[in-house]
Amino acid sequence: MSIWEQTADQRRQLAALLDGLDETQWHTPSLCTEWTVREVVGHLVTPFEFGTAKMLLRIALNGFNFDKTISKTAKELARRPTSELVSTLRANAASQWAPPGLGPEAPFGDVVMHTQDICRPLGIEPLIDAAKARLLLDVLVSRKGKTFTKPAWVAGLRLAPNDLDWSWGDGPEISGTAEAIIMSLGGRTAAFAGLSGPGADEFRARAAQE
Repeated sequence: MSIWEQTADQRRQLAALLDGLDETQWHTPSLCTEWTVREVVGHLVTPFEFGTAKMLLRIALNGFNFDKTISKTAKELARRPTSELVSTLRANAASQWAPPGLGPEAPFGDVVMHTQDICRPLGIEPLIDAAKARLLLDVLVSRKGKTFTKPAWVAGLRLAPNDLDWSWGDGPEISGTAEAIIMSLGGRTAAFAGLSGPGADEFRARAAQE
């Protein structure tokens, strides 16, 4: 599947998962700082509700503070009914919108990682198959990975998931599941405990300095 097809598939899988959550689960804190599960979903449907022009206007009205705008918009949309949030995500699964200048890797990485931001605190098995994990790892160690991670965290280290035929880099090795490595590269400290190998402590020390 192409990266857009992988993105659409992930959105549909997430929508199916969300269909089965109760209100307590929707209000559970996610791995994203200050966002509940509901607010993560609000973030994921933001592009479909506002688009580029309206978001640029909102950013300007918030003093060109991108993070503040994203957070406020996610919380605003999160107030919508659960069924509306899920139907919006599902109806726009095949959308090929991407932030200006970032390309399809941005929405792909966004939905895959935010799916795990929801799954982990709810104790749900990872919704990321081998194909998506390999593709996202390729993105994270590429130039485009700067959208999600800090290249300095893994400079001089080797990434080697123990459940995927994939590796990258030279130096002390970082092992763990592909999902744990992906989420750790995304700065989710809850995933750090799943890392092992001689390079894991160095990675954690570098990430802690940020």
